[in-house]
Amino acid sequence: MRTRRRLHPRFSGLLTALALAAFSALGSDGEPQKDFLPGCAHYGKPVLVQRVRHPLLSESSGIVASRKHPGILYTHNDSGSPPILFALRTTGEIVATYQLHGASNIDWEDIAIGPSPSGIGHSLYIGDIGNNGRNRNVLTVYVLPEPDLPPKTEANRMPLIPVACAAIQLQFPGPVSDCEAMAVHPISGAIYLVTKTGLLDRPTVLRADPPFQQETPHLLTPVVQLQLRGDAAVTGMDVHPVGTRLLIRTYRRAYEYIAGKPEEFELRLQQPPRILSSIGPTGQSEAICYSTDGESIFFSAEGQPMPLYHTPCLDHLPRDLITETANAVPTAPQPSGN
Repeated sequence: MRTRRRLHPRFSGLLTALALAAFSALGSDGEPQKDFLPGCAHYGKPVLVQRVRHPLLSESSGIVASRKHPGILYTHNDSGSPPILFALRTTGEIVATYQLHGASNIDWEDIAIGPSPSGIGHSLYIGDIGNNGRNRNVLTVYVLPEPDLPPKTEANRMPLIPVACAAIQLQFPGPVSDCEAMAVHPISGAIYLVTKTGLLDRPTVLRADPPFQQETPHLLTPVVQLQLRGDAAVTGMDVHPVGTRLLIRTYRRAYEYIAGKPEEFELRLQQPPRILSSIGPTGQSEAICYSTDGESIFFSAEGQPMPLYHTPCLDHLPRDLITETANAVPTAPQPSGN
């Protein structure tokens, strides 16, 4: 007898509000039906927005779009750097730097945004989840309410704003793995990790469910193995603001999983993803996110200054122009050493 999958508690009350919004499955051509499904059906080729300059930003390893401040992105450095969070405009201008009080950067690999553990507003989740040596059985996620932006200040006079954070401990259920990708579901509040594996292996999606307590490690639950054999070095991820899509970034390309409804999110991960062919290799790119409105994609690459890319949505263009524009795969310029 087939067992019916139990929904997340926050999913069950969502059916009336979102199902009535007429979410649909993919169209007959394999592309999402834009008239019904939130998000973009046809992405263009990435555009280099800016090479972001800041003396402390050298290895962007995660990126996410603000919910509190439209037009603002957050990023952070990779392992061994001070526990600093950078806020920048989608045009590439850094507007604030925050220092997380009580945190350390063993190996910060990704950043996500999701429901605050308090249930009020949104929080940022910074994943100290890198585990190259496979020597950590317990990983740390730092959580802080999305901060206010300070008054405009010249970059060379920008202070480090101290912010408080809480630490959530996540424990592997079995053999430890390296992880560089993390996301938080905007409805359930669950934290998702994806393992970074060898090319011939399949990366595993792991989940930790709220409520989260600081005192006790939360056991990660294996969800599914992604069908990414041959391109399993997952370096970044993000969940769409309405909870129906998942972006996956590898060194070679980007993928998107599209569910018809939020409660089908995990079921969709069992199937092959949509390949975003316009997003190819762009140096040491490890970070990717949806825009605040979920209609386009931003991603960054390591290097100083930091290359910031934007992948626009072409749904407003005529069909023939969409095909011509989306099929072009750009050769991204390499970061300079300045």
